[in-house]
Amino acid sequence: MIARLRGQIVEQNANQLILDVHGVGYLITVSSFTLKRIDRKKVIFHY
Repeated sequence: MIARLRGQIVEQNANQLILDVHGVGYLITVSSFTLKRIDRKKVIFHY
């Protein structure tokens, strides 16, 4: 199980985003509330 990811958002849609972590893209399902709060230009942490 993955406990934490840190990376740059490269794509997002209604309830998912792709987080690039050193060249590996992780597809993450998130709530619409969370997507509204994310600044795509910043590095994010996902717990």
